Amino acid sequence: MLDDPTVWGVILAGGIGSRFWPRSTPNMPKQCLALEGSRTLLQQTFDRLGLPANRVLVCTGAAMEGEVRRQMPDVPADQILVEPSGRNTAPAIAWATREVAWRGGQYMVVLPSDHRVVDVDAFRMCVSMALSASTLGRLVLLGQRATRPETGFGWIEARDSGCVSVVSAFVEKPPLDRAVALMKRGALWNGGMFVWRVDAISRAFEEHLPELWQAEKWTDMTAISIDHGILEKEEHLTVVRCDFGWADLGSWGAMTEVFPDHSLGVARVRDGVALDGGAHIVDAPSKRVFTLGVSDLIIVEIGETLMICARSHAQRVPELRARAEAMGALKAS
Repeated sequence: MLDDPTVWGVILAGGIGSRFWPRSTPNMPKQCLALEGSRTLLQQTFDRLGLPANRVLVCTGAAMEGEVRRQMPDVPADQILVEPSGRNTAPAIAWATREVAWRGGQYMVVLPSDHRVVDVDAFRMCVSMALSASTLGRLVLLGQRATRPETGFGWIEARDSGCVSVVSAFVEKPPLDRAVALMKRGALWNGGMFVWRVDAISRAFEEHLPELWQAEKWTDMTAISIDHGILEKEEHLTVVRCDFGWADLGSWGAMTEVFPDHSLGVARVRDGVALDGGAHIVDAPSKRVFTLGVSDLIIVEIGETLMICARSHAQRVPELRARAEAMGALKAS
């Protein structure tokens, strides 16, 4: 169904990726970076979608508008939707829904712009399955095969083990013991990838978020995620069971799946070695990095800024960024 001219892609490219500081900044956020190969995460998202540029919308923020337009030259200018301020995913998707409908689209494939997919053919097969399932008017999620009892993701429980199944429950970021139990039951990760008919998601907005849907100003829209605002309230959900080598590149810790193996651990460096330690994540392409007697560090160098933290503290990098900003160090760098 990807050949159907009524199918549109919506790429969510807002957010500053604060957990990827100092590489990620407000005007050059994570999705605009090339973390693997020469194409940026945003460009790779567009590539794997496989739709013509005139059937793609990109939702982004004002600070990164210029860079997004530079990286997406084939997408018509009026199909890059620039949000005046960040208000989470539900307002962005509501705006995109109205734009797709106005342009005659009937189906939407909604994708984050900062994920990694290994098997593009398998990804497109899953999207096609989801499009077929969405013809019945149900909202469809792409559920990712779980490879570990992850506590930082949302989980989807399916009614059965089929390739396409009814969603029976959502579990948001469970504690470790529950994540282990969910994995044993074959539950799936919620990767934030959705497929639906335009009229179906419009109905869902009218039912679950009427004030947001009817708002005339961006500032009047409730700042809420599509998960909390609609999906957790919706009774008619379908999930497609996927296994295409997906990774949520949410923090530096995820780079173990992206950066090449090195004696340091995984690294993009000019050269270096770790003695009596290692298992680091290093992003310092122009530097020689040497460590002695330490392990499990994240080391990132860009310009005048050097950031070092324990891998176990990767989720706290935004705190460090905020402190640097308070010191005026971000402007200085």
